[in-house]
Amino acid sequence: MGLLAGPLLIKYGYQKEMTMGMVAAGGSLGILIPPSIMLVMMADQAAMSAGKLLMSGVIPGIILGVLYMIYIGVRCKLNPEIGPPIPKEELEQIPFKVRITDSLKYALPRSL
Repeated sequence: MGLLAGPLLIKYGYQKEMTMGMVAAGGSLGILIPPSIMLVMMADQAAMSAGKLLMSGVIPGIILGVLYMIYIGVRCKLNPEIGPPIPKEELEQIPFKVRITDSLKYALPRSL
């Protein structure tokens, strides 16, 4: 993830520390939100149900992800130099309604 997101964010003008913080935060979510091999291994070692343990990571993972997004959004709004917004010309290329529907469409699992 860091090899993909890091250089792209820095190219768009994000501060290096903010970029690496976002990559690290995303990595910490990987151990909470299924499929998480760490939780499966933990369930085996603790003689617990892997399914229950995986399901117990969903809500905290979503809450943590939303809190990360709020934190980054507020920091970038207060200090645009650390995370500049998308240029207006680029935003105008895709209508707001399409951006919202695509965001929701691609955020949900394919099976729904």
